[in-house]
This record gives sequence, structure tokens and C-alpha cells, in this order.
Amino acid sequence: MNGGSPTMNPALVSAFFGGASTLRASGGTDDTYFAGGGGAVMLISCHGTVSVSGTINVSGGGGIGGTVNLFPFPATGGGAGGNLVIQGRNVSVTGKIFSNGGAGGGGWHPNGSQGQFGSDGLMASLPAVCMNSGDGSGTGGNGGYGATTPSDGLHPTSNGSGPGGGGGSVGFLQVYTPAGVSPGLTPSVASPPFQPNGVLEAR
Repeated sequence: MNGGSPTMNPALVSAFFGGASTLRASGGTDDTYFAGGGGAVMLISCHGTVSVSGTINVSGGGGIGGTVNLFPFPATGGGAGGNLVIQGRNVSVTGKIFSNGGAGGGGWHPNGSQGQFGSDGLMASLPAVCMNSGDGSGTGGNGGYGATTPSDGLHPTSNGSGPGGGGGSVGFLQVYTPAGVSPGLTPSVASPPFQPNGVLEAR
């Protein structure tokens, strides 16, 4: 039921991956289940200037609600936000950039029906949520956004209900420019904030 772990900083890895699908343990067992899809991986690279005035969204997907209809399947966690890297001789960002985590799915209901699905990472500096039906099932955790970490899924409050899955973490937004060149990062919205600027080797 824990929230998703942070996405790996792309500046620290040799391979380039999108956001992870959160794993959570089935209640009382060692089984694990994949969760909402991880956010996209995107590299925007140009020999000249890169200008972003529109919207880029590499957020994670929402978790699946738990069910006991055919066989017990616990609620799953939300997917982590992905990695977006922009590199060029100069970079200008004035648009909207998002790499938020998806919300965890809700636990199964006492009547055996499937729990609520968690919402996908939002195109806003707001958390993705799982709407609790108020029947005692565990609510899925909120997805991470901005500088806010994801929250854990909640335990059920009535017998026969299932626990919620944890929310997915935010991803990474990274810009690379040559040494001595400061990018113009004035997005109308960026969730999470951009990482410190990286240095791009220019020829």
C-alpha cells in the first residue's frame, strides 16, 4: 500500500527509461502486481534553439481498483511520472510541462464489486486522486506532483473490503545547455520543477 518510489534521475543513469510502474504486495503474501503505467520518456534535442510554448505531458497512469469477483486481485499503485529531457544550444520553455504520478486504485467493495480506479497524473500542479465511494474500502493514495511526494494507500475500515494502492511518484524534468548558457525556463506551469540545469558538450 506504499506510495511509489521516485523515478530515477536521467542524468544519473546510462539508459533512458520512462516512469516506473509501481509494484505493491498482495495482502499477506509475497506476490506482487504491476500497477498503473509509468509516464513516457521523451528526449527533445536540437543543434540550435529549442522552444517549447505548448503542453508536454509525460505523467503516470492511475492504478487499477481491486476486485474479488473471479479471484482476489488487490488494488494497484499509480504509475510514476516519466522523464523529459530537453537539450540544445539554447532552450526556452514558456509552455506547460507535466510529469506527475498517477493515483493508486481503491480497494474492492464489501459487496465484491471492483474498487475505484485511480486517476491519471493531472495536467496541473495538483494531485491525482482516487474517489472513495465511502463504503469502507481503502482509498488509493494520491499521486505525487510538484515537490509533493505520493501518499500511501489506505487500509479498509470495514470487514470484507480491500486496501487501496499507493500513489505514483513525480518524474524528472531536465534541461541541458552548453557551459555558460542559461536556459530560459519560464513555464506557465511545471510539475515537478525542473532539475538544476545540466551541461551539454557543444562542438
